[in-house]
Amino acid sequence: MKLIKLIFAILFLIITTPIILLLSLIMWFYERIKRFFVKPKQPLEVKVFKDENGALSAKSLQEMKRLGFSKFEINVAKNLIQTHPEQEFTFSSGGSSEELEAIFSALKEARPEREQLKDEQKLKELTLQQQYLKGEISEEIAVWLFNQGRIEETIEMFQVLAESFPARKPYYETQIQVLTSS
Repeated sequence: MKLIKLIFAILFLIITTPIILLLSLIMWFYERIKRFFVKPKQPLEVKVFKDENGALSAKSLQEMKRLGFSKFEINVAKNLIQTHPEQEFTFSSGGSSEELEAIFSALKEARPEREQLKDEQKLKELTLQQQYLKGEISEEIAVWLFNQGRIEETIEMFQVLAESFPARKPYYETQIQVLTSS
């Protein structure tokens, strides 16, 4: 029985191996011959405009979809418009995905200052949160608590500040009155 299975396995390999090699050879020839008969696709070009919010305009988006731009190319165009709103572009397709990926990553690295400011604000908030959790007191933490909507904790922080800094006590009491009246 084992001998029969072994014979069938060998016959299967003997029959299928030339078929696979033949198909691979046909595909290789097809790719070579196709170059002579198929014209290379011309890159698509479209003038990209921004809307009043500084994003890719709906008209430009529709035009890009109509011409056949890929979703990835449309996302690259959107990112170009958002990161460089002062400029207008003629956007071309047909680049390799590696080229588009390089453009996309370069745009992410060259973020505008406003995004860097957002990151700095997030870092500052995180620092204030850590200080608050450690039990530190400061007017800056009190303002942060107020911005978080934590009014009662803000009032408590101003009360501690008023006791800790007698010279500024009238100011802190005024802040407490404003917070309790709202």
